[in-house]
Amino acid sequence: METGNLGPPAPPLEHVRWIDEDGDERRAAPASAGAVPAIMEAYRSGGTPWFVVIAPDDRVVQDGFRPDAEELVQALRPLAA
Repeated sequence: METGNLGPPAPPLEHVRWIDEDGDERRAAPASAGAVPAIMEAYRSGGTPWFVVIAPDDRVVQDGFRPDAEELVQALRPLAA
């Protein structure tokens, strides 16, 4: 079993961007001491690593520390059809 990085390295934090629930583009910014990153606040994650799967209809399919593979397959199978 191969472990470690399996793809290219993550981009520098200043290049990370996403679209929030209002359709606005957000970007990662250095947080002040004690601040919670916006993406963690938006998806109520409990820390890192955290796993969030969002369906194309904006429904959160899974949100947790450890993904449940069987539950994830069941949720994503209809989307692949």
